[in-house]
Parts: sequence; C-alpha cells; structure tokens
Amino acid sequence: MSVGWVGLALALAGGMGLGGLYFAGLWWTVRRLPETGHPALVTLASLATRLGGLLAGLWLLT
Repeated sequence: MSVGWVGLALALAGGMGLGGLYFAGLWWTVRRLPETGHPALVTLASLATRLGGLLAGLWLLT
C-alpha cells in the first residue's frame, strides 16, 4: 500500500512536532532544576510526562 507524498509530509511534520515538544519539555525541566528542592523527583516526573505524551502522540500518528 502506497502512502504518498502528502502522508509522508504529514508524518514528518507530526514527528518533528512531537520531537520539538519532547525537547522543549526537557529544556524547561533542566532550566528549573536549580530552583527545586528535589531535582531527582522533578527529573523523573518530567521524564514520565514527556514519554507519556510522546507515546500518546505516536499512537495517534500511527
């Protein structure tokens, strides 16, 4: 089954958007770490949130 150029372009745009959101969340987390009292907890919570959002977005794209 052929996807076509439009489908590939939409998949690329969706993947780039998800990647941008993932790394924006990572950037936000790293910038906030010096201000927190529990950096390990914040890092793990951020990781779980970013991975959950990424997996949900990939599921929707597929």
